[in-house]
Amino acid sequence: MNNLALTLDSPSLSGTSLCQRCGKQNREQARFCGYCGRPLLTAPIAVDIKPGIRAAVSATPSSQPAPVTVLSEGSHVPTAQQRPSRWHQLMWPPVDTIEQIDSAAKQAVVAALFCASVTAVAVLLSQFGVQLTSAFTVDLFALIDVGLFGAVAWGIHRKSRIAAVCGLLFYLLGRLATPASATLTNPVIPIILTAGFVSGVRATFAASQRNAGKALVAL
Repeated sequence: MNNLALTLDSPSLSGTSLCQRCGKQNREQARFCGYCGRPLLTAPIAVDIKPGIRAAVSATPSSQPAPVTVLSEGSHVPTAQQRPSRWHQLMWPPVDTIEQIDSAAKQAVVAALFCASVTAVAVLLSQFGVQLTSAFTVDLFALIDVGLFGAVAWGIHRKSRIAAVCGLLFYLLGRLATPASATLTNPVIPIILTAGFVSGVRATFAASQRNAGKALVAL
């Protein structure tokens, strides 16, 4: 499939030979009008490559070969209206390709590093007698949380499912253990952090399934 190349000048993919500018008829396989020189347009066409695989060929006035998108059976070419919004990509990013898996995993890494950094700053300030909240005190034992979230960030970067699940559980348990008077009144940050850890779980499991599929193909 990687060596597949379809061009619009192939006889099986030729469209109308009618020039859209001057209205003159041209030979069937012509790319340019023989009367005015305008590139001839061809209508979009779907071609069966083999059972279950179709290629969508877009019309183009360029002299270059038309782009070909290989689709699975029953799928279609996505449009701009069907693309997810930025908010949707942040809260529930796709994990279908390697690039998408890496992007979703980075969200979890950022969330874990954010938690570790905030905790480290709170510990540092507490050593100077500054407490961020009066609901509970932060002492040196909180450095354990810094180390845990740091390890979680490294594990998710390595696509570890255990690290991703532990990171989500650590964060949720920490939120439940935090007194209500010490929580932020704005829930946006906790929601984004939770979505980040969930994205890490989805990304690491998707990476594991992808690796398992490659191993089966290699066998």
